[in-house]
Amino acid sequence: MAITRYVNTASTAGGDGTTNSTTGSTRAFASLAEAEATLPATLTDCYDIICEGATADTNKVVFSGSTTSASNYIQVRTTQAKRHAGKWDAGKYRLLGTISGYYYMIEIDEDFVYLDGLQIGLNGTSAYQDFCVYMNAAGATDCRLRSSIIANFATGTAQVQGICHAQGNLKLQNVIGYGFNLASDGMGYCYSTYSAGNVWIYNCTFYNNTTNVLCQYSVNAYVKNTVCQSPGAGGDFAGGNYDASCTNNLSSDTSAPGSNAQKSKTVSFVSTTAGSEDLHLQLGDTSAKSNGTDISSDTYWWGAALDIDGETRSNPWDVGADQHTSAASIYPDAWHPAIAQPFVQRSDVVGY
Repeated sequence: MAITRYVNTASTAGGDGTTNSTTGSTRAFASLAEAEATLPATLTDCYDIICEGATADTNKVVFSGSTTSASNYIQVRTTQAKRHAGKWDAGKYRLLGTISGYYYMIEIDEDFVYLDGLQIGLNGTSAYQDFCVYMNAAGATDCRLRSSIIANFATGTAQVQGICHAQGNLKLQNVIGYGFNLASDGMGYCYSTYSAGNVWIYNCTFYNNTTNVLCQYSVNAYVKNTVCQSPGAGGDFAGGNYDASCTNNLSSDTSAPGSNAQKSKTVSFVSTTAGSEDLHLQLGDTSAKSNGTDISSDTYWWGAALDIDGETRSNPWDVGADQHTSAASIYPDAWHPAIAQPFVQRSDVVGY
């Protein structure tokens, strides 16, 4: 069984995080950073960190200093009642920090860190380089970000990035990212690679970024069913490190990589108004709807065939994080693999 810890931004520092109460000695941690600081040097079980709270968690967090494994990992999630509904929700748990030059909300410096259902954003005025997520775990085989929203609310003209991938293997699934467009020199990225490793970008939606996706250096990119729209100077899919297996990607320019690419297409989203973006597909969309491929049996897809809302994907799959459907959300309130839930460890793949 997993060891469960709670974060609630309505709490105060000093609790042991063993309950989601906001009072008493067993009260929830007041921030994810406080929870991370209590993790042991060597994990001998899984740690399931459940986050909630209507007030923003403004503390940046670094996952570092713990020895993890495929059996003893760190997962950070929300409950279904406390997670976003596929668009930014200021009333649900969110990591939102005021940036101050070379700033990041989450840095991952160790292996087997799994983030699910989070909102991660930047606020304030950008002065240099600022990131929502900085992946910097040398030799990491399996770190994951699923069904999450990364967004930029900062102002200024400096470089901002949604995800900066420096080292290690990173898997993105059902991620929405937008607004990383402050830099006028093409240096604002929603996702970018910097050094070495592998990335799997499955059913993601990136919108209104100077560069939506940049894959370069020694990172190998496996991109499937991913939408990129409205890029700035840097384009939709930039760089040349896209594997031959890439498929069913969609771009507003001609850069969509792989087979069955949908190029020079415009996707109809519910809302692209700045500050109230809703990147669900409109009913009448003809670009992303039904133009994806079923990758639920792909080695690097994990869990059930769900979209960012927890709705079941059915054939034909839509491209991007949203599957346009009226089905009910089914994300569970527990997803430890020892329980029969959508998040399932797979013994046939290293790191699963």
